[in-house]
Amino acid sequence: MVDLENQDSIKRMLTGISAKKGRAVSESTRETYFIYIRRFCDFCGKTPDDLIDDRKKDWKSDDIFIRRRHEEKVKEFADYFRGEGYSSNTIATAVGAVKSLYSSNYHPMIQVNIPSGHPVREYKIPTKEELNQVIDSAMPWHAEFMTLTKDCGISLQDMLALKLGDGSPVYGSIKDQLKKGWVPIHLNITREKTRFKYHTFLGEDSYEMLNNTATLQNSSNKRIFPYADSTIQDAMKALGDKRGWTSFTPYSLRKWFRTQLTLSDMNEALIESMMGHSLGKVKEAYLVPPPQKLREIYEKHYPALKL
Repeated sequence: MVDLENQDSIKRMLTGISAKKGRAVSESTRETYFIYIRRFCDFCGKTPDDLIDDRKKDWKSDDIFIRRRHEEKVKEFADYFRGEGYSSNTIATAVGAVKSLYSSNYHPMIQVNIPSGHPVREYKIPTKEELNQVIDSAMPWHAEFMTLTKDCGISLQDMLALKLGDGSPVYGSIKDQLKKGWVPIHLNITREKTRFKYHTFLGEDSYEMLNNTATLQNSSNKRIFPYADSTIQDAMKALGDKRGWTSFTPYSLRKWFRTQLTLSDMNEALIESMMGHSLGKVKEAYLVPPPQKLREIYEKHYPALKL
């Protein structure tokens, strides 16, 4: 895999973004741009520097179709994302990152009409160090909530519905897996929002957190987190406000989960599936392996999530 940091075109882009914003590029912005630029490079079979070099050559042509070849490629890239089921906001973000690469290298895209999507809220995505610090400073119940969420990436509604009696048809309930020392803990969840069934896992950090609390003393039918949505949201906002963060919410932890595993080169379809996003019955049948194999894949990539 090409090291984006060492590409001249990427250095130029980051310098341009920094100059435009009047401040250093945040780690979350850098990671977002890198994710989608790397996807575009894989889509084209080129490095960022190769793409800019090709653009320079194409721009000298008298043939309008050769000159616009990269615009066509970006449209194909957007269509590919759309076919994969990504939202208009995600597509707009991906295309925006690619367009920024070209414009920062003095060859801006022309007439790339991609739907802009709805206004996207900027969520705080902490670094590993920041997340570790904020969890250490939180109340025990809230630290437990954040640890479990960052390990499995599930929604606030699904997390609040989780009981110790829930778990796995293969490995047993969460309570059983904790008692047997099985890590990662397998969860087979029915999503509250869509009733879609999916598999995800709780890693070593969650296992240690659950074993270090009084959780195991609870009834299997009792929710692990007997709180309202607003209680969680308010608690996270308060933690973020103390650090000068804007929009630090449970969704920040879901985005953190996705970002960390994507940077670890985990298959993106599996990441989406573990977050409770349906891929469609046909794709799920072909792309999502049985729980035993998925458990191995999660364990392999867990260092990206471990604090």
